Amino acid sequence: MKNEIENSFKNYSNIIDRLENGLTSILKGIRLDLTELKAHSWQLRGVEANALTSFLDSIEITIEQGYEEKYILENIKNTLKAMNEIRIDDYIKTTDILEKMKPGNSELKKDIEILCNNLPQYMYVDDPRDTSRLIRVALTERGSASDSKN
Repeated sequence: MKNEIENSFKNYSNIIDRLENGLTSILKGIRLDLTELKAHSWQLRGVEANALTSFLDSIEITIEQGYEEKYILENIKNTLKAMNEIRIDDYIKTTDILEKMKPGNSELKKDIEILCNNLPQYMYVDDPRDTSRLIRVALTERGSASDSKN
């Protein structure tokens, strides 16, 4: 009787573990879909910088899950082509992601790297004197900045 109970407990534990793993995978897939939809939504509104940020979030999920990266890399490349400048945070995140990606899609990754390196970098900083405005800081090199207001 004791062995039967132990075996039933092990069986139910295994079933629960499989269900949990399945649900976790499904939730990560949904999260990926939502970040991609968010990116496309930003593109439709003409806010390429925010679209890039969302695509970068998507590629991180893709890498984590071991999914095919080509589709999102193409979206990142096309988004970068539509941009005139790149936020420093997105530049750093993009270069970090490209470095940690598995081999493959080398042409796409090289194109993204070139596009990133050719875009002027910037960051927004809250102006403590007027919180309704943003100060634009144009970055000429990584780590050095010159202030200019828009």
